[in-house]
This record gives sequence, C-alpha cells and structure tokens, in this order.
Amino acid sequence: IFGGSQTGTITVDTRPAQPVITSNLQVQKVDANKLLSATTSVKQQLYGLLNAASNLQFTTVPNGNLASTLNGTLNLNLLNGKLTGVDLLRELGSIAKFGAGGNGVTNIAQLSGNFNIRNGLAHTDNLKAAIDGGTLAGIGDINLASQQLNMKITAVLSSAMSKSVGGTGVGGYLNTALANRSGELVIPVLVTGTFQSPHFAPDVQQLAQMKLKNLLPTTGNPAGALSGLLGGSTGNTKGGLGGILGAIGGQQQQQQQGNSQQQQDQNANPLGGLLNQLGKKKPK
Repeated sequence: IFGGSQTGTITVDTRPAQPVITSNLQVQKVDANKLLSATTSVKQQLYGLLNAASNLQFTTVPNGNLASTLNGTLNLNLLNGKLTGVDLLRELGSIAKFGAGGNGVTNIAQLSGNFNIRNGLAHTDNLKAAIDGGTLAGIGDINLASQQLNMKITAVLSSAMSKSVGGTGVGGYLNTALANRSGELVIPVLVTGTFQSPHFAPDVQQLAQMKLKNLLPTTGNPAGALSGLLGGSTGNTKGGLGGILGAIGGQQQQQQQGNSQQQQDQNANPLGGLLNQLGKKKPK
C-alpha cells in the first residue's frame, strides 16, 4: 500500500442504525503524501516515510462527519520528510526577531507522537520533531473535525544555528527567546489556527516560567521544559487506515444501513475495500 506494508484487522458492526467500525492497524514505510492525498483533504503537504499504529473506532453518521465520532489511539513516526506551505524556521525568526529566509518548506528528519483521541479531539503529550537547525517538542490538542490547532511548542535551535542568527543578540532575546547553557536559543511558541492556515505566536507565559524556574531545554531534549513546567493536558475511497485518515482529514462518508454484524479479519489486505462497503466520498 502506497509503497509500504500494512497488517491488522477491521471489524464492521452493521447492527446499529449507524454502523460502528473498529480497526487495529499498522503500516510501515508508507509514502505519507500518497496516503494523505488519496484519503484526506491534506494534499501535497506532508511528505516522508510513515510508520503508524492505530487502534480506533468510529461511527458512520448521516452528516458524514466521521472525525467527530473518532475514539482510540494513533502513534506516528515519520522519517526523511518535509512539510510544505509552512516554514517553521521563518516563523521562529519572526517571533524571536532574527532574519531567517526560507522557501516555504520545513525539512523534517523525524516527526513522532502518540495521540489519544476522544470524540474527535486528539491530544498529545509527546510530539517531537528534528528539523533543519534544531528540534522541537509539543503538547496540546488537535480537533480532527474542525481541524483547529491548540498546541504549545518549544523549539530549540542548535548552537551553530543560534550563532548564525545572532545568538543572545537577536531582537527578541529575553522577551520571546532565551538561551541555554550551551548557547542554544529556546523559543516557546503557541500554535493555533488550522491545518491549512496555522498561526504562530510567542508563548510569553511559558517563557516567564522558564525564567522563573531556570528550566531551559536543549536540542537533545526539547521536551524538558514542557514536561517540567506544564505536564500533560491542556468521504473515503481507501479502506483501513486510509479510511480512518479520510475521517481525520475532514473528508465525508455516506451512511449505509445494515442488519447483521460483519467481522472481517483482513490480514491479507486490511487496508483495502472497507469503505467500499460502507460508502463513498461525498461530492463537494
């Protein structure tokens, strides 16, 4: 599937008026862009080799908004990727007031995170990424139905990158950015907005706590301050995980009635054909 492999099981219960789908799926070395572009509204945006494990349940509903009924867990690990349309280094430069030219792309060596999903609200306490020039960690919520973001991110620039942009001489030093003992710039950020249009702003509350408690993360452990200061909280044509991601990405599915329970142990190809039985994408 999409250049990689998949295993798992899917159960479809059509006894209720609104059929319930339960999946336990794993994918390895899947082309993230091909998977997301084929099954969600996130197209030509996230690239890389995706490894994922999901244990999810959702209900087909008349309005087709599957994401709002999604519950379970999703663990992701993306390698050798990139994010188009968002230049994180440029956004960090705008916050910390240092010049950082960009090309509208964020190169991602690795992106990982575990998500607990309740009624379409995905929460993570351990989002981590290694990008050009530094690392970042995040906690917060993603509303899969509305695609709204509410995240706290801590970015730590490497010593070399920090020096290249001015180090403690950057315009936002002590106001929107700090420096740890290794000379690495630490930039706490609030991320709101949506998948398609994220908004970045300085997290002045977290910065004040870092100053007060003298807790500054490093590129090796960008989550150090978040765990120390904040703790945790705050229509589909492909089957299997593709169908799940279709719900997450905001596509819609038509409801189909049934009277008997269907259990499908699709070890040969659990990612194929599920939503062909339950419905198709709604035309926009």
